[in-house]
Amino acid sequence: FKFLTSLKNTEGESEPEKTRWVLGLGVFAGFTGIAISQFLYPASFTLLFLFWLLLALLTTFDKKAIKVYDIVPASSRAVGASFILVVALIFSMGFFFINVQKYVADVKYLHGIKIWQQALQSTDLASTEALAGQAIAKVEEATKLNPGPDIYWQDLIQMYLGKLNVVAQKKDAKKEDIAVEVQNLTTKLINASKQATDNNPGNVANWNVRAMALRNLMGIAQGASDWAVISGQKASELEPTNPYIFAELGKVYLAKYDIKEGDQAENLKSARENFDKSIALKPDYAPSHFQLAMSYAREGKMKEAEEKLEQTKQVAPSDTGVAFLLGIIYFQDNQGDKAKAELERAVKIDANYSNARYYLGLIHEKQGKKKDALEQFEKIAELNPSNEDIPKIIDNIKKGKSALDNVQPSQPPIEEKPAEVENTPEQ
Repeated sequence: FKFLTSLKNTEGESEPEKTRWVLGLGVFAGFTGIAISQFLYPASFTLLFLFWLLLALLTTFDKKAIKVYDIVPASSRAVGASFILVVALIFSMGFFFINVQKYVADVKYLHGIKIWQQALQSTDLASTEALAGQAIAKVEEATKLNPGPDIYWQDLIQMYLGKLNVVAQKKDAKKEDIAVEVQNLTTKLINASKQATDNNPGNVANWNVRAMALRNLMGIAQGASDWAVISGQKASELEPTNPYIFAELGKVYLAKYDIKEGDQAENLKSARENFDKSIALKPDYAPSHFQLAMSYAREGKMKEAEEKLEQTKQVAPSDTGVAFLLGIIYFQDNQGDKAKAELERAVKIDANYSNARYYLGLIHEKQGKKKDALEQFEKIAELNPSNEDIPKIIDNIKKGKSALDNVQPSQPPIEEKPAEVENTPEQ
């Protein structure tokens, strides 16, 4: 401002001085605009570059502000300047190296995510396994280069779980080889979940992912259930008003009930308490209503389960899972018409819902409607070409035999696909 006002009165001044003032005013105006923009827009390379460039240009207009130092060799001033330059160079190189390392880590992470998406969309088990391995390798490299970002560990945990699921479906491998691979993935999964919470214990997402991962390892890894409970409780302390957390904690206790770990009655009680807490926080939270119904089904209390699922249906009328499970409950309770209505509702919501079509086909076959039963199983075969049981069932129906004659389907008969790979054949 002092420089500009000193040159403001340009009468009698030479043309170069007038030009210098106009140029100075232009640079100052530009610098002012960029400085203000720092408060209005996120910092970017362009804005920061212009900020320092214009600031540097401003200093060139005031000759009085420029000082010249003559550095004499071997003088204390020369030694001090050299030392400062060397230190600045070291710090600059270190800063540059760290940022390049982080950039490379981000590139590897994104590459891994893209490969993982390809794995999810693959219809061949061997191809899925190979792609999953490549994706995991890329994200593992990213965590070695930059172990800080939580998202790296969270996605790596999901990948380990996904590959575990693929390994469990391998039929042509030796049991010993599968056991070794499962053990290796389990160890990596536990370490990754611990690393995430150790890096940032204040991030509730890390505890949620850890609880989910350990719940999937219950019955496989020793102590997984205890740490799943601890992780869920830690998450609930960080976000006591989040209904999802209590629903997940309830699922941990249900899993303990399923593997017969601890007091069965106490596990069911704890599960229901957490589902009730979740519903208290969000009365229309369908997952908790659904899991509460399943807790009654586990005890064989079908009427209570039906009642709870009907309540869930009111708060989530478009939930295919609710429609499917309600249909199964009615099916097991020998209420064929109600089961059929719910399963048809599930298929209407999602035409590619293979599990719903499977039981719907069984109901049609039981009622003597072979044409309708064939229609359902042929659609399932189209959606799941790698399933070996469906062609046998179709052949049985065509020959007038029972649909499940000499067929022992796995449970569930069709592996449902996550939302990311909807409409993709079964893995």
